[in-house]
Amino acid sequence: MIVNRTLHINPVEPEFLSFRLSSGIETKIDFFFKKQNGAPHGEDLVAQLQLTSRSRDTTEYYSVPATDVVNGRARATIPAGLNYDPNGWRLRLTGTVDTEPRVLAYGVVTAVAGAGPQVEPQDVIDVIPLSFQRDEEVNLNVTLWADASKSAVYDLTAKGTSINAYVFGVQGGPVLVPFTTTAISSNVVNLYLTPAQVNNLPDDCWWSLVASTGAGTTTLCEGPVTVSGVVKPPFTDVIANYNYVKQDMLVAPLTGEVIHANYALDVIRMHIFDADGTDRSATIADLMIGDLILIELTTWSIVSLERAGPDWWAIYISPALQAAVTGLQPVTFRRP
Repeated sequence: MIVNRTLHINPVEPEFLSFRLSSGIETKIDFFFKKQNGAPHGEDLVAQLQLTSRSRDTTEYYSVPATDVVNGRARATIPAGLNYDPNGWRLRLTGTVDTEPRVLAYGVVTAVAGAGPQVEPQDVIDVIPLSFQRDEEVNLNVTLWADASKSAVYDLTAKGTSINAYVFGVQGGPVLVPFTTTAISSNVVNLYLTPAQVNNLPDDCWWSLVASTGAGTTTLCEGPVTVSGVVKPPFTDVIANYNYVKQDMLVAPLTGEVIHANYALDVIRMHIFDADGTDRSATIADLMIGDLILIELTTWSIVSLERAGPDWWAIYISPALQAAVTGLQPVTFRRP
């Protein structure tokens, strides 16, 4: 296959150059070098073509010897045995102009699976920011596409591709933790981190999803990661006896009382002393959003809490409903 390209030698800005490269076919690139006025550049530029694989980040070098110096013609020959890269190559064309080294052109080479008009979709690296919450797992599905318009499915089965994903300290830095990856369908992958793995991450880091094939590896998507929240300290169940009171009036509780008013179902008011006279100030102060309070068969999750009086707390709960029981009850404080 022969490709013809005309390039103008520009002392300021290299030309942009692109062409297609077919798998398993020797390709000759015939260059026609011109001056800025359109006349042939009648000088041997001693040019060199550099192709850097997008998947493997390796570079192949090809000489571009002059074939007709007077008319500014030169040819590069890319052998049929070039390692095929479905994601294409970055190119640089260098040479010598007026005894000075110079970049003559730069651009891309698009991979073609075989001779013909069909071109493999180029890899487009999507930048996708992620947000994690400490003490919570990461469980998300990623749909993979072979093109930016999301019209071509990235078929993992057909391509024999394996997918790996990682969290890095910074972009290009060392791996902090790998995701557990599970193929859900031909182009959907589940990414999973345990709460313990999330807890060990810094506030700001970087993630990347990488596809590996026989041709090498390529990054499909990546982006910044923000980790927020706090790691809850260990908390052993505490059981305290309280007098659970359901009434219309929303008032401050007495010693040993938990008041759950009929018209304020989303909040319970709890005295710092339980019915046995034990000070539960430390226990209540250690409670966090998401912790549980249990009375008999009813379990509430704490939405927020505040010390609303000198000797009692207002604890906002979900679901907003009363327990079936009343009177003296064991109350359990639990961290899930």
